[in-house]
This record gives sequence, structure tokens and C-alpha cells, in this order.
Amino acid sequence: MKITKQEVESLSLTDELNAHLSRHFANCADDIAGSKFFAHFAKSGKNLLEIIKCEVCKDLSYTWNKNRCEVSIFFDKKIGFDSLIKLSEIDKELVYLEPRDESNSYEVKKTMAYEPMETNQLNMILLKNNEKIKILTIFPGILAPPIPNKQYHTENEFAEFDTFWKDHVFIEEY
Repeated sequence: MKITKQEVESLSLTDELNAHLSRHFANCADDIAGSKFFAHFAKSGKNLLEIIKCEVCKDLSYTWNKNRCEVSIFFDKKIGFDSLIKLSEIDKELVYLEPRDESNSYEVKKTMAYEPMETNQLNMILLKNNEKIKILTIFPGILAPPIPNKQYHTENEFAEFDTFWKDHVFIEEY
């Protein structure tokens, strides 16, 4: 089943999502590693959602897989930095492990020895529950699964997500 224009128009931001999205803006005071949107592309979650609604309505070919929809949008200009790199592409001696944040003890790989790459790709993950659609996250860069968290993910989800994160490294700004 394809995503509909009505579904796109119904998208909104919760306070919790706005707080999460704030870490993806270049002007964020939070120093959590991750991909960032350029300030000239979007200044806030609300502004970002307006841009997305315009772009998604141009192409409604995004497909629901069970209750999940992964929307990737490619822009004609660079919209931010992608702060992920494959472990196989860098010097492993320059990588260190660190817990993601206070709410998740999963240790992610990080490096400060490389520059984040500019990207024109935006990803938005949607979840449908009882015909209501919720935005799980929006971020610039490659499509990446959530960071594994035993508190929120099933054993199978954790293993699937862990496979990706074992092979990817966050580029931290220095």
C-alpha cells in the first residue's frame, strides 16, 4: 500500500519528537554525535516538516511495509552532514567506543579523525498504529536503523540493528 496525500498532510510533531529532532540541527548545543541539517536548509522541526510535506507530496510512491514506511528524499542541493562512515573505510585504530547517551548503554563506534560528508539525502521513518501515523525520526544522510536498545527492541530487532552498527562509525566534530 502506498502512502497517501492525506497521510502526509496528517503528519505532525510531538514535543518528544521535537526534542529528538533538535539533535539533528547544526545549531544544536547538544554534543551527541549524529548527522546534522544545515541551518540554511531548516531551522526547526516545524520548518523541516513543512519542507518534507512539500517534497513527499511530489512523489507518493513510498510504500508501507507492515506498519512502517521509510521515506528517502534526495534534494538538488546539500542539506546537511552525514556523520556515518563504514568501519571498513577508515583506520580502525582511530575508532573508540562510547555509550550512545544516558538512556542507552549501547556502545557506538566514534572517530574524530575524519570530516562528516555533505549530503543531499533526507530520511523520515513513519509508523502506523491503528490508522494513526507517527513520525519516528527524521535525519540527513544514509538510511540507518535505530541504535540497538534492549529496553525498546525485541531480540530479533536488536540483532538486526546491531549488524548495521557493528560496521558503521559516527564521525564526531572536533
